[in-house]
Formats: sequence, C-alpha cells, structure tokens
Amino acid sequence: FVDEGTWDRAQEEYLWCLTRLRDDTAPVSPKKIWFALVLSSLASVYAKSARYQDGIGCAREALESDPTDVQARYWLGYSLAHSDNREEAATVLRGLVYEDSALVTSPLFTNKAMQTWMARRELGQNEINRGNYAEAWSELELAVQENPSSQECWILLSIAACALGNFE
Repeated sequence: FVDEGTWDRAQEEYLWCLTRLRDDTAPVSPKKIWFALVLSSLASVYAKSARYQDGIGCAREALESDPTDVQARYWLGYSLAHSDNREEAATVLRGLVYEDSALVTSPLFTNKAMQTWMARRELGQNEINRGNYAEAWSELELAVQENPSSQECWILLSIAACALGNFE
C-alpha cells in the first residue's frame, strides 16, 4: 500500500500491526524493534500524507522503543521541518548525518540513504527555509556528491546558490 501511495490503507494496516504488538498477540521477537519499525513506517505514511504532527508523534514513540532507528529519526526530522519546527528539525537531521552514523541501527531496516543524501537534502531544504543559505549550500553540495542523480538535490542546490549570488 505504501508503494502504491494508498496512504489510508497503509495506515490501517500499520495500526492493525500496532494493536497486535501492544496486546501481545504478534508472534515476533524482539518486540521493541518490531514495534519501532511499525511506528516509524507509520510515521512515514503520516509524513507522506502531510499529517506531520501524527508523524512526529509516531517517530518519537518509535525512538522510545529503539533510539537507533534511522527511519524514525529521518521521518521525525522531515515532519518537524514540514510543520515549521525548523530549529528542532535541523538538530534531528544534523544528528542523523553527523552523530548517529556510527550507531548500530535496527536489523529490520537499513536505509543508508536516510543517513546520508536524503537527510542532507531535507537539512538543506530546511536551512533554505530558515534563510541559512551557506549552510544549505554545504549540505546540498554533499548530497549531490552522494547522489548525483537526485534532481531535487540539484534544484535545491541551485536555489541556495542563487540566494548566495554564487552562479558558478
């Protein structure tokens, strides 16, 4: 349902999983990692459907269960940035890129892009929105080095360049 962009149906399935995990009828172990995975996946659904406050709540709850959950950290930063809580978003996204990269992450979900170019893209966009164009430039320049095929990173880098008057 996530791949199809059917957000309501994806939300319904993730909430069903959470109910089973909470009432202890899900035959999985360790529960805390599965619980965090489902919550961070639900946070992504909320973020993609512009329900940022719900996404923030799910991501925070996921991080209570598994503080090393990369997906939860990414969607927390993303949702904070898109809900105009840009200062906290910058802190979360910087932590994801610069501090958390050495942490052991959940064995159930590994997405290195969320710790590298995707987090840098969000941080760069967040810094553009905050008017910190030099910092946005720095992050976005690294993002395009890490993923030169990301058109969105190039567009954001161009916006930062124009704001800085750097037309090279």
